[in-house]
Amino acid sequence: MTIMILIGAIFLLIFLLFLKPFLQMLEGHVLVERLKTKKGFQSPVKAGILTFGLNVILVSITVLCLYVPSLFGMDMSPLFAMVFGTIISVLAWGILNRGYQGNRPIMMGFIGSSFYLVAFITALIVWFLPSSRTGEELFHWEIGLIMIGVISFIAWVMNLTVISYRGKEEGG
Repeated sequence: MTIMILIGAIFLLIFLLFLKPFLQMLEGHVLVERLKTKKGFQSPVKAGILTFGLNVILVSITVLCLYVPSLFGMDMSPLFAMVFGTIISVLAWGILNRGYQGNRPIMMGFIGSSFYLVAFITALIVWFLPSSRTGEELFHWEIGLIMIGVISFIAWVMNLTVISYRGKEEGG
């Protein structure tokens, strides 16, 4: 699983190199045009709160995709759910980036991505709390916390980067 997280992080870093063409590809999308016309979305605080709420919904859907099939006895690869969640999240963040025409995209990005920062800090706090678990249970618990911390940190950086990116021609 560590190798998959490392490979995913490398792919996301490569994606950051091609962020500008990706965002230009989304220009003119129906949702982008609709967001551009909404006056409330042009406020960095309101747009950040919308981004925060969208992140909560996207993570909830991804978690449901992981756990609901197991309730029915179906085996589903966690890799599929995580890849699906990542692709949908980055696409949604790109649409929000293109739809926001305000002058403080970093503020919007910090408010919206704070969900992942809170998840990361929570994982750190739980990591340093004393645990009553022992042996193999403690090992699995700590591996899970490490994965939550790494994934939420990567998601925080990606969300902040994709949401607040502005090219030179856009005044960034």
